[in-house]
Amino acid sequence: MDFIVLCAGLSERFGKENKLLAVYDGLPLCVRSVGAALRAALALGGKVTVVTGYQAPEIQRALTSCFGPQAPLRFVFNDRFASGQFSSVQAGLGILQGDSDFYITPGDLPLVTAENYLALSGLLGNHDAVRPRSESRNMPGHPVLLSSRMREVILRAHDGTSVRSLLADRDVLPFVTEDRGFFVDIDTPSDLVAEL
Repeated sequence: MDFIVLCAGLSERFGKENKLLAVYDGLPLCVRSVGAALRAALALGGKVTVVTGYQAPEIQRALTSCFGPQAPLRFVFNDRFASGQFSSVQAGLGILQGDSDFYITPGDLPLVTAENYLALSGLLGNHDAVRPRSESRNMPGHPVLLSSRMREVILRAHDGTSVRSLLADRDVLPFVTEDRGFFVDIDTPSDLVAEL
């Protein structure tokens, strides 16, 4: 199992500070998100790839200072990070080896846990993907678990695409849940304050 955590965005709505370095409950957002992926990877025997872009040295420094230089983390720099999140998904997938299934998660989910990942792990079967879904919020969540066969579909897609649009006509199993860990992301300083 592979885990891709997206930590490359410009966080334009957050103001001057990079939201992924903003502290939530004592830890930077990126540390919380990557930590959950690392714990899940330990349980499932997988690897964690962190895609960096904007302020890449600062993001990498925050993660290595927390988890140590020997942590099973692989960093890939997306030199097209300004073009949007999908380019970071492609950058992460581009360095994967083998044909494992994979998770994709943005780095700004402060409540995501290893248990959120594990809840999806046995559900993929022959589906193209498993995606959390809240009926009360009428919205999809993260992480998304995708079949290995989706790797080439994503890598061949053109700029401006999104994982959501690629999955629109695919066999996606909804994982219906109201667990906030799957849905709470941080876009603005007020989002951060609201969740503290």
